[in-house]
Amino acid sequence: MHMSKSIQLSEEAYERLAAHKREDETFSEVVLRLAGERSLLDIAGVLSDEEADAPEDGDGEGEMVKLNVKVPERLLDEIDELAEELNYTNRSEFIREVLRDTTEPILTLGAQEGVSQGYADVAAGRTTSHEEMKKKFGIDG
Repeated sequence: MHMSKSIQLSEEAYERLAAHKREDETFSEVVLRLAGERSLLDIAGVLSDEEADAPEDGDGEGEMVKLNVKVPERLLDEIDELAEELNYTNRSEFIREVLRDTTEPILTLGAQEGVSQGYADVAAGRTTSHEEMKKKFGIDG
């Protein structure tokens, strides 16, 4: 039997998590799927110092909602160990950050468009070699 633990999420974090939820999944299963095979240590601690230090109720994420998630006891032990090791105030704070890090896009929409345009330029032959750029800007070496 799995233990059940309660965590609080902002409305925005809940909506992002819900957007990843499949029809036949529980929220616990969504969290486990999103975390995948990566170690929680690999996906934790990615927020900037300002984001990490921002108070949860005043950081623009909206009202917190309660989300019950069932996890295997070994995973809960790992979460607690990592939360303590990384100096989180509590387990919920750690889990909120992990959820934010795994549900937010890695690239902004503008960056995604820039990458797509770059691939299109390469495919169309609109590129300049390193040597040509050095000559154009008068760089020796």
